[in-house]
Amino acid sequence: MLRFVGRLFFDQIINTLRIRRKPRVIQMPITGRCNSRCVTCNVWKVKNNQDINPEELTRILAQPFFSKVSTIGINGGELTMIKDIEPIFDAVLSVKSLKNIHVISNGLIPEKLYSTLILLKSKANAKGVKVGLTLSIDGVGTVHDHTRGIPLAFQRSEKILKHFQENLDKYCDSFNIGCTVSNTNVPYIRETADYLKQYPFKVYYHLAVPNKRIHTFNDADYYVMKDERSRLLALEFFQSLNAETSIRKSPIDKFRAFANYYFLKTNGASRLAQCYYRFRDVTIDENLDLSYCATASDTIGSLIGTSASSLIRSPKGKEVNKRILTECASCVHYSDIPTIKGLFIFAYQIFKDRYMQGQQYKRF
Repeated sequence: MLRFVGRLFFDQIINTLRIRRKPRVIQMPITGRCNSRCVTCNVWKVKNNQDINPEELTRILAQPFFSKVSTIGINGGELTMIKDIEPIFDAVLSVKSLKNIHVISNGLIPEKLYSTLILLKSKANAKGVKVGLTLSIDGVGTVHDHTRGIPLAFQRSEKILKHFQENLDKYCDSFNIGCTVSNTNVPYIRETADYLKQYPFKVYYHLAVPNKRIHTFNDADYYVMKDERSRLLALEFFQSLNAETSIRKSPIDKFRAFANYYFLKTNGASRLAQCYYRFRDVTIDENLDLSYCATASDTIGSLIGTSASSLIRSPKGKEVNKRILTECASCVHYSDIPTIKGLFIFAYQIFKDRYMQGQQYKRF
């Protein structure tokens, strides 16, 4: 525990001093292609059919700047839309320090997803790299279909869930369900949570936030903070998640739920979690452009023919970094690790809940 708190203090100091370190995590949208029409995303509206160039990516990832990368998150778009994905996997696996690859998929092409995962897992495990998968599910039945903008989308996702119950080890080393909470599905979010409890998979609930990577930063009508009824419904849901999650079983899950609840309670004025994209991790998109976080960062510049470290140190890099710092306090994305302030507020709430509960029992 003391080591964890010490790490929080160290990261907080680095963050405060704005000292940039080599990334441990790269978020990597490898394609602009998408077969979904999500109400929380505008990627499909851009009509970008660009896939990441594996030869250039291999050269880029060989730069000293990426020598400590341990995790790469592969997303899009939708990776199953790529015709020949093997060279891209080879490029990603060229990173010698890599320990984990995490894939996000909408699950609209189950058979293609299965074959893609089998290929990735065989290549990754041969190099000692673990493969994780998040399947996006945003509701039950027509709620999911409407949120995804695709008829019968839920049937395909349900097919994958049932298949994974018996065959998961063939496809990945870890698996979870990602549920994005927006004003479209928040009235039905409890129904969704109850349905997903039948499966033995962890579910991560997170708020759909304005996001530059998916072209919704200035066009986020889905955001629950823009509608008081939706905010209150989301507030109630995350409060219940916090109450249901045991601190002994999963302190990170409990903190995540509490951080979202507190953010909603304060009308988006209080972020309790650290964000490593402020001073460490980065995003590389399908055009091989570099940015900090996918949420609020503008593109710093192209990595083709230019080193990442020089882009970070450039006037544009410093300008973009300064700009995203003004957005961090009002963003609830990446809510896993608390700030020092967040840790104290979280700990106080746990103490308060237990003390008040104990006092209530004494009355009887």
